[in-house]
Amino acid sequence: MESLARYIEKDISDLMDKVGAFYAFSKKQFDESKVEGVKYINDNTGLFIPKDNCLIFFNEYSQIVDNGAKNHLAKYGADAIIRYQYFNHEQQLSYCQDVKNTSTYESLSPYFGMKGFELENIERVFKKCYQEAIEHDYF
Repeated sequence: MESLARYIEKDISDLMDKVGAFYAFSKKQFDESKVEGVKYINDNTGLFIPKDNCLIFFNEYSQIVDNGAKNHLAKYGADAIIRYQYFNHEQQLSYCQDVKNTSTYESLSPYFGMKGFELENIERVFKKCYQEAIEHDYF
């Protein structure tokens, strides 16, 4: 299974090209990518977006994530996505009864409000994954 990030990667890349956004992790990288006279906003993850295009970027980014999550869900189903994130975050190593207090739960946020991503179902899948981890010694 591919992650949601991988699933929407091309659309996000196309959006970045469209608005002139880029990643830079050093002054040298920034200087090589910037356009003279353009003011940039840094989102503190290394992403630089031209100030004049910020609203366009964030609105379209949200649409891409929402549409990607819906299509991802249709392709793989809720339980498979939850399971993928559970093991991707190695949740079994820090099993927590408070599911909402985990990075795995947070990683599912693009799907909140969609069928299969109710707290009760996420808890059910987490328990099933934990049992799978015990049975197969994923520790």
